[in-house]
Amino acid sequence: FSSDGQLVACGSGDGIVSVWNFTRRLNVFRSSESQGHTSSITAITFSSNSQLVLAGSNDCTIRLWRVSTGERIENAFAGHQRAVTCLASSLDGIHAASGSADGSIIIWNLSTFRAPAHKCHSVTALAYSPTGRRIISGSSDGVIRLWDSTGAWRRYDSTSDVCHAVTALAYSANGRRLISASTNGVVRIWD
Repeated sequence: FSSDGQLVACGSGDGIVSVWNFTRRLNVFRSSESQGHTSSITAITFSSNSQLVLAGSNDCTIRLWRVSTGERIENAFAGHQRAVTCLASSLDGIHAASGSADGSIIIWNLSTFRAPAHKCHSVTALAYSPTGRRIISGSSDGVIRLWDSTGAWRRYDSTSDVCHAVTALAYSANGRRLISASTNGVVRIWD
């Protein structure tokens, strides 16, 4: 869903991205095969202002479209060696983060789309803090990591006993709590 809850973005197995107006039940745009991914869409998110949609794919790339026109903004953004598994957009609209099965997290600047990659286990979930200064990542090895942007992006690893792949992460609105879900069906609240 877009931040205002009116739009829904979805990706398909043939690499096509569609955006729908949920309240009016209208198709806003559908990417063509020539501007879509070359493999299945595996992750999709809106920018915080809902003007852009980002889609990650098994083709290891991220593509970006302008919601109002359906225009693809750039060619594919590459940096991962394996499938893109998750995407998150910062609330300030400056950054987006992508995680991959290759263990990398790339924090993209939405103006330049350049950033260093940080390696860890296969990344399966991402969430920005409400302030946009931190990212939480979850991995297939059950480790939850905090990435802090004060000065430079730094990684702090948890020593949690999750042990099962993390499937979802979300911050509370005030940023004081984190909720994680894992493949064993356990949902945890972290202070």
